[in-house]
Amino acid sequence: MKIKTNLLLKNLKDEPLTMPTGKGKGQEKVTLGLLLINIILEPHKDKPGFRPLDAYKLAQKLDTQKEVDVTATEFLQIKELVENNEMYLPLVLGQALEMLNNCDK
Repeated sequence: MKIKTNLLLKNLKDEPLTMPTGKGKGQEKVTLGLLLINIILEPHKDKPGFRPLDAYKLAQKLDTQKEVDVTATEFLQIKELVENNEMYLPLVLGQALEMLNNCDK
């Protein structure tokens, strides 16, 4: 399966969501890839997730490629992490799930 990492997440006014850059200067647009990197790399006590090395390697791919090939197992793990995430709002997670569901087609 292929995940398009450059898809933009938007607010309810259809404007791109942004977040502060890691350097503290300016804003960057939130893409599906950036969101998935954050979700995959956050600690997952009591939740299924990726082993640390696998999470790191997948995050690297999501960061550097516009389209990432993942196995069916990885895809299901990613979707489960998004569905069970407690850090992001439904506005963000709902869009991410719709984008991921479109990868199935």
